[in-house]
Amino acid sequence: MRVSACLIVGFVGFGCLPELRVFPAESTGAKCGDGVVQSVASSGPGEACDPGEAVAVGCSRTCTVVCEGGVSVATRHCYFVAGKAASFAAASDLCRAATAHVVTFAGDDEVRSVESAAPSGEYWIGLTKDATGVYAPEGRDEPGYPEPPDTGPCSGCFARADVAGTFPDVAGTSGSTGCLVAAPGLREPWRRVSCTKAPKAYDVLCEREPPGARAEACTGGICIRLPFTEKRYLYVPSPATATDARDGCRALGGSLVVLEAPEEREELSRELARFLPDAGVWIGLARSAQDGPFVWENGAPETEKFWGDREPDKEAGKPKAPSRAFLDLRTGRYDTRLLRAATDDRPRPYLCQY
Repeated sequence: MRVSACLIVGFVGFGCLPELRVFPAESTGAKCGDGVVQSVASSGPGEACDPGEAVAVGCSRTCTVVCEGGVSVATRHCYFVAGKAASFAAASDLCRAATAHVVTFAGDDEVRSVESAAPSGEYWIGLTKDATGVYAPEGRDEPGYPEPPDTGPCSGCFARADVAGTFPDVAGTSGSTGCLVAAPGLREPWRRVSCTKAPKAYDVLCEREPPGARAEACTGGICIRLPFTEKRYLYVPSPATATDARDGCRALGGSLVVLEAPEEREELSRELARFLPDAGVWIGLARSAQDGPFVWENGAPETEKFWGDREPDKEAGKPKAPSRAFLDLRTGRYDTRLLRAATDDRPRPYLCQY
């Protein structure tokens, strides 16, 4: 029998939530083709993806990732070379034809993994400069990059820039330099190039996310599993203050989520975006004193790679009252899927882990 617990959530009522130490079993009636990735199975290793009834590109009828001629990393994203293109529009078209987008990266670790099957020459990056001067992403669940001196830099928005946070121009570039190309390896910064008049045809490296949802409704909220962590997550949709959210997760045998890698943040955001309002979701990062540092629930210090532009507010002479962090899920912005700081008295949904 499933164990559950009930708790009061602020002044908005109550919810009966699962005991996280007895995480709900995955649906007994689940099957390959239902659109939900079952990562644990009694008769096998589980599913790497799920194509749904329409048999989505990138996933077989037996729920294994299909990445012919490319490489699939721990997140099960597929990366492959689709050809060459002398404009970003042509590169984007090549990837879209393969149900993918021009590659973006969360960090150097991902670059190392992907370039084992990447092109030998320079290749397009899926960031293009928008009207605000920010490099916005092709992949909707990944952060963009605000190049200084426009609005950045954004410490959590991964981009391989120079020491000033900017991108040098490709020699011979004419016209607008609103696109980026990368050289293999981790030494050279990405370079700015014209989106329409590139001096040559660059390789097109595409990225495809694995089809299928990794989140299911369960008692008290949404249960989420990711392919590359041993954690289990519970999204609680009932709004609560940050303090009540923290106490609620602890009462259930877990804690507010502690993010350990940019990939974890992005994969969780991908699932949460199916359910969450613009208010964002509380996570386990807070400061105990107004002028003190932010610390994760497990005692680990903050790392700036998770914050968005100008967060947390460290500018001299400004108050540091915001004491809690939440995962920002606003769409249509360069800084989507990054953390923000706020006072803990505004009710928001929250995310537990165990």
